[in-house]
Amino acid sequence: MITANLSLLLATVAVSVANGTELTGYLMDRLCIRRCDKQNNTESCNPDGSNAFYTPEDHTGWCLKIKLCEESGYMLMSEETDANGKHSIIANFTDAPSKTAVVSYIDTVSAGKRVAMPLVTVVYDDNAVSVTSDAGETIVQVTDAVIKDPWPADADVYTGADTTQTLCEDLSAADIDGNNMCFRSDVKVSKADTKGMFVIESNGCPDHANMKGGSGIIANSQADPVVGGGVVAGSGGGCDACTACDSGACGCGVCSAQAGQPCPSTLDNSIEIDDATTLHYALVPASPPGSGNGLLCGRLEADHAGWIGLGFSEEGKMAGSDAIIGVPGAKTVLKYDLDSYAAQPAMSDDKQTLKDTSIVTENGKTIMKFTKLLVEDGEIPISEAGVNFFLHARGSDSLGYHTARSSFQKDFAEDSAAVLPVPRLPDVRLVAEAVLLQVVLLQVVLLQVVLLQVALLQVVEIPISEAGVNFFLHARGSDSLGYHTARSSFQKDFAEDSAAVLPVPRLPDVRLVAEAVLLQVVLLQVALLQVVLLQVALLQVVPVNPALFAPAIRPVKEGVALDVGPGAMPDVVTGSVGPDVVTDVVTGSVGPDVVTGSVGRDVVTGSVGPDVMPGSVGLDVTLGVALDVLVEDVPAEVLAASKGTTTHGVHDPMYQHYTMMIPQDPGTPGVATKITDDVVGIMTNGVLLDSHSQTWSYDMCNGHSDTKRQYHYHIPPICYLKSMGVATPNAPNWWINDASNEVRAYAEMTDQFPQTASASPVVGFARDGFPIYALYDATGNIQRIADLDECNGKADSNGYGYYITAEPPFVPTCLKGNVGSIAYATTTIACPSEGITNVIAGVAIPVVVDSDGDSSAGYAKIPLLGTLVLVVAATMAFFI
Repeated sequence: MITANLSLLLATVAVSVANGTELTGYLMDRLCIRRCDKQNNTESCNPDGSNAFYTPEDHTGWCLKIKLCEESGYMLMSEETDANGKHSIIANFTDAPSKTAVVSYIDTVSAGKRVAMPLVTVVYDDNAVSVTSDAGETIVQVTDAVIKDPWPADADVYTGADTTQTLCEDLSAADIDGNNMCFRSDVKVSKADTKGMFVIESNGCPDHANMKGGSGIIANSQADPVVGGGVVAGSGGGCDACTACDSGACGCGVCSAQAGQPCPSTLDNSIEIDDATTLHYALVPASPPGSGNGLLCGRLEADHAGWIGLGFSEEGKMAGSDAIIGVPGAKTVLKYDLDSYAAQPAMSDDKQTLKDTSIVTENGKTIMKFTKLLVEDGEIPISEAGVNFFLHARGSDSLGYHTARSSFQKDFAEDSAAVLPVPRLPDVRLVAEAVLLQVVLLQVVLLQVVLLQVALLQVVEIPISEAGVNFFLHARGSDSLGYHTARSSFQKDFAEDSAAVLPVPRLPDVRLVAEAVLLQVVLLQVALLQVVLLQVALLQVVPVNPALFAPAIRPVKEGVALDVGPGAMPDVVTGSVGPDVVTDVVTGSVGPDVVTGSVGRDVVTGSVGPDVMPGSVGLDVTLGVALDVLVEDVPAEVLAASKGTTTHGVHDPMYQHYTMMIPQDPGTPGVATKITDDVVGIMTNGVLLDSHSQTWSYDMCNGHSDTKRQYHYHIPPICYLKSMGVATPNAPNWWINDASNEVRAYAEMTDQFPQTASASPVVGFARDGFPIYALYDATGNIQRIADLDECNGKADSNGYGYYITAEPPFVPTCLKGNVGSIAYATTTIACPSEGITNVIAGVAIPVVVDSDGDSSAGYAKIPLLGTLVLVVAATMAFFI
């Protein structure tokens, strides 16, 4: 029964379906509900900043998986609100299978990360009972729940069907009913009026070729243009490294002089970790404090030939820590996520943000150099002031078990080179192992005692002495030999003339002795088990410091798609050119990587999710593979969307279900808010715009995907911008130098674009509701960072908006309004590699320039196979 002080309102109607009843809402743990009910207002009341009753859309998978939250159980909050903007409790997950289903869904969608959980649909039995709270409201008591995304896997948004779009010149032209808020027609836009928000739902797949003609990782000797998110290093654009920013005359916003200097040439501070290892370091703080991100510049030296590492821990333990490990043999210095005591792979490529790395071994000494951001999303933060826990380990030539290890703590605000040991609580596992070893040894001793006592009581056949005492027994029983009905014992010395019967002094019965000893063993084992459980319970310490609310976020450990064996694809002809051929336009070659559309019936498809063909897919579905599901079981439109592929790489884009909430009225730009989760906003084609550190590896349209299988942009995406009528260079490699071996100098990048062109239309919306434009302002002038504020934005005749620029940081790294939420669920259906066909109304043909400054005609989108045909035809015409 829910307590009377919970003000509940059943705001969502249960919908009956063929195999049960459905409710749609937000997952919430009971602990967070109780916290917010006690507060009884709209302010944040949970560790992740959410409010169970007013902002359940902000509740994160991380908060849902905090141990105390998970143990409290889960409920479902309504999708809709009452007139006051308050959500209500509509369902209670009452049984263990339902809780397991909830936890499994949280792990699948967010992997326990600090990202908002999306809406879910709960399917449950029609016969589920409901209870009425003391306040008179009804809550469904759900058992055997099935948790799924509200968009089914066969939804029309996942079919790759053709779309349309209307161009918007500025924010005033955006209208839900008139032009779908300027978005592509498969992007769903609605209003949450009680919250004052637009709700934008997208499948995240681009309307152009993707993950083709990739550049590979291009070397970059220049400093990272974005230091810590929201802090822009000065580069070009007439800013001259922001030398005038102190007087406010430059217009660069936050420049390098304010953001904290790069690493000094010498590292004057040092910590002697042990007799063989010293850490030389410099801490570059954020400046002004709290506005950006600082750096830890380090050189770890060890009198040792082999790998060395420096770890960062919340409690001084290895499990759950992060580490920088240098391996001289492999010549790598990488970040590792130490989730357990077992060997762990390096973090994913998008997490490898170290700079200035090197590792060498000379004359028996290994030296590792690195520069690391103090605060990085999903990792243990390094505090400028306050205790930090560090780990050190070293080992042999190849990365494996350490030969030496230590831990220490350091407060960088204190002027001391002393290494303080980490106050260590006994490790629960080691304590348990020690106690269990004691139990085993005691059992061995007791068993030896039992065996000894039994052995002593074991005697050979008893002789009868002519002289001396003999012991005799008597017994009698029934007709058949069995248990005696009477028994006695006596002793007799035949050398003595006496008929007297003397009683026998009795020794304990062997069986009774053994039983008594075994009973003692059992009782002792029970007592020792209680001691173990008590010790384990005492060592389960719940931190009372802020680290409780900011644990390390671990990256998703993706599964490996099962290999389809020989003979599984009888109808696929490698290298053949069919209707659905995927080829490389740049080289024109058709080789082993060609994928044809002629997939036979025996192929197991990798594009089927748990919601396709209800009842035919069970719990054995893994990422990229649906077991036991044949192509004939897959809906035709889903198979078409998969382009005939059977497995996918870890970076292949998949259809998403993004849900972004942005303010309906962004208001007036205010104080800058740093973007902490990378997502700037969403483009009008439904693709995300991200702001994290550059990886300098892009496809032929200047986008790329990640290990979450989300296609996104960081720099001006030329295919998309051309389709929107924005002037761009002809070549996608405008950001690479003329020698094609390094990232182009930042100051030269904007020169690759026309300096004047038509004003940019609205190409996207930031999470604070302000529009995003690309490259050219309302007067048609190309934008440089000298023209924009610290968030890559400015106000002109169209009002305030952000700009994608052709020089770093390229996209906003902070926002000036009230930042809305973003949540997502990833499918196992691949985005069309050629892109979704999109017809845009109102697009002017842009003028584009090549690297030599020559003008050429605008961009026309045609299939890649058609492009190949045109190239072949043109070549033949030349020779004819």
